[in-house]
Amino acid sequence: MGRKKKIHNLDGLSKRLIKKKTPKNFKNLKGVKNIIGKNAKYYNLIINEIRTLAEDYGFINVQIPTIEKYKFYEHTIGKYKKMIMDELYYVQSKDSEKLVLRPEARSGIAKNYVSLVNENEENKIYNKYYYWQGQVFRNEKIKNGYYNQINQCNFEIFDRDTLETEILLIFLTINLLKTLKIDAVVNINNIGCDECRREYISVLNKFYKERGRKSKLCSYCKKIITKNPLYLLRCQEEKCRKNIDEAPPIIDYLCEPCKKNFTKLLEYFDDLHIPYFLKTNLIKEADYYNHSVFEIVPKSKNTDNNSQKKDNVLSLASGGRYNGLTKDLCGDTIAGCGITLSIDRIINLVKKNSLEVPERFRGCVFLAHLGDAAKKKGILLFERLRKDGVLIKQIFSSFSLKYQLEEAQRLKVRFSLILGQKEAMDDTIILRDMESGIQEIIPFNKIEGEIKKRLKKIGEL
Repeated sequence: MGRKKKIHNLDGLSKRLIKKKTPKNFKNLKGVKNIIGKNAKYYNLIINEIRTLAEDYGFINVQIPTIEKYKFYEHTIGKYKKMIMDELYYVQSKDSEKLVLRPEARSGIAKNYVSLVNENEENKIYNKYYYWQGQVFRNEKIKNGYYNQINQCNFEIFDRDTLETEILLIFLTINLLKTLKIDAVVNINNIGCDECRREYISVLNKFYKERGRKSKLCSYCKKIITKNPLYLLRCQEEKCRKNIDEAPPIIDYLCEPCKKNFTKLLEYFDDLHIPYFLKTNLIKEADYYNHSVFEIVPKSKNTDNNSQKKDNVLSLASGGRYNGLTKDLCGDTIAGCGITLSIDRIINLVKKNSLEVPERFRGCVFLAHLGDAAKKKGILLFERLRKDGVLIKQIFSSFSLKYQLEEAQRLKVRFSLILGQKEAMDDTIILRDMESGIQEIIPFNKIEGEIKKRLKKIGEL
């Protein structure tokens, strides 16, 4: 007798390999997370809503580089750089040039617009942009709702110095959140023009010199008070909160034109039934902002003014007017206004509210196949139906017919097409109505017309 062949148990080998633990060094960094599973469902839901909204409102999609020169952000983010420039991630360059991962998207979008206008003045009409591809990176302290790798979306409008711009950006964001079953309110402030701020900074300096307030500041605020006392109003330290609450509000020092514009903006809010609260300590982290600044936060159960002023409420979106940004880029002042949406925070809230994510393939067709001949015919049929605009799904692998039909039920498709070895030989295919369970045998060369006819009948094509 010949020696028996040793049969290698490959299934057992694969199981043993799977059991091996992933090395600890390959775990995600803190502040960085994968978008997978349920998170991916929510992410796709939100991005699809954003894209629909952007197209309806006439925004153009833009993509910007992930890596940028350090000097670019040093130039655009502001003369006072501590708030953001210390949070950059640096990239090693072979020629020793200082490069960084983008900490925000707005500067890059503005640079794109300025380049377009420099090429041709007529490009000024292409002034509404939205961005969502790729994250931004901030090396800041990690806490609840804060990440180092941030998924965000921007809506930016240039060359329109009108109140309607702010209203449009806030209105579309509020409506997007409503679609996601999130009730939100707007916190708004006005930091005035350069002239207003000069007067207010002088008043603020006097305020902090009174009654020994300066000596009671946290160590960080003591350093920045001589550079830009406005940033003291952003401090989260408990010892600084009392001073912030007692500080004179900047809106009391607005010049007449700024005051008139801000009053008109609030009237728009009232007319459009946009809920808002005045947040007098709302200051943005970059120096290029002027006039209106705002943030959109979840509506609390207690909707009094004080509850919305609390700084521990994480904003879902924030923005404002920044007529000074393009001046840093090209020397000319081009009006600009924008809003940034935090996709990560919105996902967290959508999950918390248990919003049901609609299945992408609801109402479409599932193609199940068994055997090599059926698989080959199935691949060609799949591509023809897909090109004809039929939402079709299949599993490109050798799973059992039972498993494939269970997947069809999970996806809640209306029809399944079943192609086995017998059907492949007979040039037929089985059409199953997943609601009634009724099956019919259809000639293979007629299935495309038949499935489209039935989808149209139920309004799914």
